[in-house]
Amino acid sequence: MLQPLLRVYPTHRKQFQQRLLKLVMVVTVTIISTMVVPPQATQASFHSPLGPTISVSTNLTDGQRQVTIEYSFSPRYGGLEVRFVHLGYDGWQQPQVITAVRTRYDLGGITYQALIDLPAYVRTIDFAFTDGTRWDNNYGADYHAVPAPWTPTWAGNLAPAQPQSVNVGTPVEITAQFFEPGVTDQLSGPNFNDDVIAELWYTTGDTWRALPMYFHKQVGHNHQYVVFFDTTTLQPGTTVRYTCRFSANAGATWRWCDLGNHGDGSLYIQ
Repeated sequence: MLQPLLRVYPTHRKQFQQRLLKLVMVVTVTIISTMVVPPQATQASFHSPLGPTISVSTNLTDGQRQVTIEYSFSPRYGGLEVRFVHLGYDGWQQPQVITAVRTRYDLGGITYQALIDLPAYVRTIDFAFTDGTRWDNNYGADYHAVPAPWTPTWAGNLAPAQPQSVNVGTPVEITAQFFEPGVTDQLSGPNFNDDVIAELWYTTGDTWRALPMYFHKQVGHNHQYVVFFDTTTLQPGTTVRYTCRFSANAGATWRWCDLGNHGDGSLYIQ
């Protein structure tokens, strides 16, 4: 005759419940302890066909830094249902787990968000995403960002650098680059530059105006930004002078483009 695997008599029920509670506590502590370990390349990872959009931005208020990390993807291609963001400082120091919150869920996209109050001494944040089982840890390299405030070390390579003649109505692609150690030489893509403000400044006379520039691509150790300058409203014979600047501390300080021997860029509208 088969015997039951476990029989709990009423008189032993309380002792059994106490032993079960201890077991649950041990399992819970083990899971929590495991989750603060920085993700490794050997862990399972997930990547949607077109990849997620990872946004890191910094809010500077009253001397405090709050970093927002967002993980977004198209429901058409799928993505990781992020439950936790594993976070560390300056090379995975002080590893911790931040609970992610879903802030968008519609046909236009799905977004998960985590908020971090960042100590003043932190230079770089290291992070990866998990749904509790699978990881998106950038193919084992993890994700890294340098939150504001900082000022780019160098800016330049304004193009076109030489004077150009342009027909009315022809859009002109204007690009510029900046360099920051630990940022542009290690990180690639707009996902890591939400704190960067890039502006094209131009004039057709005495008044200077600004246009926003947008991340274009990584060029060597630099990040390049671009704007398409609209000439449809300009009159033939107009000369446009332009330059650019970058900031990563909400505009508190700026790095203007090093124009070398060329001076401001210029366009002659014909």
